[in-house]
Amino acid sequence: MPPAAEVPDSANNVVVSLDATEVQEVQASTEGRQERTTCYYHGYKYARAWASIKTISYRCSKFRQGCRGTMEFTISSMGFFACRPHTCRSAITGTSIADVTDAMKCRVDTLAIELVTQPARHKWETLRDEFYGTTPVSLVRGLSEQQVLRRVYRARSQHFSSNVHGTVEIPPLSLALNEAVPFFQFHYVTTNRANLHKPTRVLGWAHPSLVDLLRYHGTTLFIDRTFRCVPRGYKQCVIFMVHDRASVRSGDSYWDIIHFIVQGTDQQIEPTEIVCDFESALIDAVQTQFPNAIIVGCLFHLKQVLRRAMKRFSIPDVECGIAG
Repeated sequence: MPPAAEVPDSANNVVVSLDATEVQEVQASTEGRQERTTCYYHGYKYARAWASIKTISYRCSKFRQGCRGTMEFTISSMGFFACRPHTCRSAITGTSIADVTDAMKCRVDTLAIELVTQPARHKWETLRDEFYGTTPVSLVRGLSEQQVLRRVYRARSQHFSSNVHGTVEIPPLSLALNEAVPFFQFHYVTTNRANLHKPTRVLGWAHPSLVDLLRYHGTTLFIDRTFRCVPRGYKQCVIFMVHDRASVRSGDSYWDIIHFIVQGTDQQIEPTEIVCDFESALIDAVQTQFPNAIIVGCLFHLKQVLRRAMKRFSIPDVECGIAG
């Protein structure tokens, strides 16, 4: 196809010539309302309104708010020109084209990995303001919102090997907040004999400085229990920590959890006492891993059991208070 001719400018018409390749890209359409080609002209966002054999018409994305700005692409001139001025904000003059597609792709890939916790739509808003917000050129060609969102998900899938558990095994989610130290410690998968289709996973997170505390000899460990340690004059002590949720409370699961914690400390953990709940599976696993440690039952849980038993026998609250 021969080069397109330029159309003279008028008061509200700014024409930009395009070659055949660019015309095919503009004319290409995909299924669905959200998949239509989006053009950015003078910093305005246009959505394709309708098309005919000779003309493709675009209107301002804020037409529902009353903006009458429109733009057309004519086959005869092979160029864009504005038909009606915008009323949503002041127009910016310019006649050049800028293709920022490649720059946007690189930027999307970078943000998708660096800001994993940020929603994909926030990344689109950042890129929209960065590339389409205040640009001195007339027409900017880049990625649409749907293209940016799809590229974010695809970049994350390739970087993390399409595995939801892999996202926490490599940076940035594997590192401690604002520190270049590993917060992720281990991820072990074992066979679940009760359900072969759902393996048992044990994931461990801990700050390295806290792991070092477990390496001290002669310590007292508290496993799944509530304890009271408050200074004089206080009623309750609240300790903020991570709650280790164990959905499968079997002997094998408890053994795996304690075993992997021991391996995470390079087998240097040697407690003197271990205070835990009155649960046979947990006590058996603790005794197996730490045969020289003294197992102490949790007094708080013991009193809870005694109080519930006394209430079942309709014992008065005053007497039940002895168990509290």
